[in-house]
Amino acid sequence: SALAGGRVAGAVQALAGPVVLGAGVGTAAWLLRSSDPTPAQPPSRVVAQAKAAGAAVADRPVSDAAPELLSTVSGGARSSITPEEMGKHGRRFVHEAVPGTEITKTMGQGVDPIRVYAGLDSGATPQARVAKAMADAERLGAFDGSRDQVVLVTPTGSGFVDPPSIQAAEFMSRGRIASIAIQYADKPSIQSTGKVPLAAETTKLLAEAVKARVAQMPEGERPEVELFGESLGAWSQQEVFEGKGTAELDRLGIDRSLWVGSPNESGFASEAVRALGTAGNPGVLRQFDRIEEVDALDPAAKGSLRHVLLTHRNDPVSVVNKATLGFQRPDWLPAKGTPPNGIPASMHYVPGVSLAQGLVDLVNGTHPEPGKFEAHAHDYRADLPEFVRVAYGHDTPGEPDAVSDEQVAGITQELIQLERERAAILKRDPSW
Repeated sequence: SALAGGRVAGAVQALAGPVVLGAGVGTAAWLLRSSDPTPAQPPSRVVAQAKAAGAAVADRPVSDAAPELLSTVSGGARSSITPEEMGKHGRRFVHEAVPGTEITKTMGQGVDPIRVYAGLDSGATPQARVAKAMADAERLGAFDGSRDQVVLVTPTGSGFVDPPSIQAAEFMSRGRIASIAIQYADKPSIQSTGKVPLAAETTKLLAEAVKARVAQMPEGERPEVELFGESLGAWSQQEVFEGKGTAELDRLGIDRSLWVGSPNESGFASEAVRALGTAGNPGVLRQFDRIEEVDALDPAAKGSLRHVLLTHRNDPVSVVNKATLGFQRPDWLPAKGTPPNGIPASMHYVPGVSLAQGLVDLVNGTHPEPGKFEAHAHDYRADLPEFVRVAYGHDTPGEPDAVSDEQVAGITQELIQLERERAAILKRDPSW
C-alpha cells in the first residue's frame, strides 16, 4: 500500500482520482527525476530467490476456492468472535492461516496456527476490542503453553494485514504461533493517518494485557511476544515508543519486532536509528535496506539484534518528507557521489518538481503482479522470508526452531502459490 498524509497529500489525492490503498503492497515510480535508470548496486539476492521460487511453482494448478476456516482462528468453531464483526479484511486474515498439514509438507512438522482478529464491531472502544481479542486468544489456546510466539499485529488503515508476513512466520514457527490483530479504522491508510494515536493506544493496551497474561504462565511455557507492522501499522506501533528509546519495548514485554516500510512521519524509527550505540538503543534495533546488510554484521552485533526496521532506500513512503521536499534536498540523496542502493546514479533534486512527483508516487502506487515477489520501493514481499527468519530469531543454526536456507526457499514457493490463489479467489469473488 502507498501512504501519504497531510493536507497537501489530500489535495493530490483529490486531483489524482480514486486509488486503492491498504489492499495490497504497491510499487512506486522513481521519486525524483533521472536520466539514468541503472541502480547504484545490483539487486539483493532475495530477488533471484523469489524469481526461482516463482518458476518452481509456475506450473502448479491455482485453486480459486476459498480456504476452509481452521478451528484455531477467530470466527471458527471455538471462537467467541463472529465473522460478521471482523469485517472483510478480518475475515480474509483468519481464512488465510496456513494449515498445519501444509506447514508440515515444507517444515517436516506443523500444527494449526492461532489467529485472532477483533474488528471495529467487536467493541465500541479500544479497551473493549482488546478485551474481546484477549478473551478469544484465551479460548483458542494462545496462552496454554502450546505456542512459542505471540505476535501483536497492527493492520493498515483499512484493517488489512499483508498475507506473506504472517504466513512466513507461521511456516517458520511450525505453526506454534498465535497472531493477534485489532482493527482501529476502516478507511485506506491515506485517509487514516489521523487514527495513528488511536492505533497506538490500542497497541499499548494489547501489549500490556499480553504481558500480564504471559506473566501468569509457568516460566518454561511462556512464549516470546513480538510485534509486526507494515506501513501505517508500523508507524502506529512505533508511536507507542517515541521519545522513550528501546527500553520501553522491554518494559512492555516485547521480545522482538519486525517493522516494514515505516512511514517517514514515524519519529521513533528515525530517533532509534540515530541513537544506535547509546542508552536509547544499545544495539538491539537496527535498520536495513537489504538482507546483505544483516549478513555483514559481526557476530556480536547480530546476536544482540532483536528489533528490525526493514526500509528500502527508494521507498517513497519511508523517505519522502512531505514537509521539506519542496524546498530542501533530502539527506538520503547526496549532492555528489553515488546515491544509496536502488536509486539511479544520475538522480538529481529539482525544487518543487520533486515534491509534486513524490506526492503523486505516494498516492498512485501501482499494484504488482500477484505471485511476482519484488524487493523495490514499497514492495517488500521478496524480502519477507529472510527478514522474518532474522527478526523472529529463526536464524541460529542448531537451535530447535532454526530455519535453513532450503526451508526459506520452500517457504517462498508456498507464499507465492498462496498469493496466486488469493488473486484467483478475488478475481472470482471480489467481495470475498
